Amino acid sequence: MKFIAAIAALVVAAVANAQVPFTNCANGPTQIAINNFSISPYPLCINQNVCATGTGTLNTPVIEGSTLSITGRYLGRLVYTDNHDLCTLMASQGFPCPLPTTMTSITACV
Repeated sequence: MKFIAAIAALVVAAVANAQVPFTNCANGPTQIAINNFSISPYPLCINQNVCATGTGTLNTPVIEGSTLSITGRYLGRLVYTDNHDLCTLMASQGFPCPLPTTMTSITACV
C-alpha cells in the first residue's frame, strides 16, 4: 500500500511542479525507491491519456490486489482523483503481476 501512496505522491508532485528535477516526497519508508519520474504529455491535456514513467528500485514485489490512487492538487485544492487496480493497469502495459524486484523502469498510461 505504501508503494501506491508513493506513486500517487510522485504523480501529484510532477504535475504541481511542472516537471522540475524529481525529488521523492514520501513520508517515511516506501516499498519503492524512485530515482526519476516524468509524465507525458506535459502540459496535461483534458480528455487525453497521461503516461507516467518511473525509474527506481522495488524493495518488495507488486502483487495482485495492489491499487493505484491518484490525486491531483492545484494551488492546494483537490482537482483530480482516480483509482486503478495496479496489476490490471500494469498487465495492459505488458507487465503482469507479480512485478519482480528486478524491475527498474515502468511506464503506465491512464
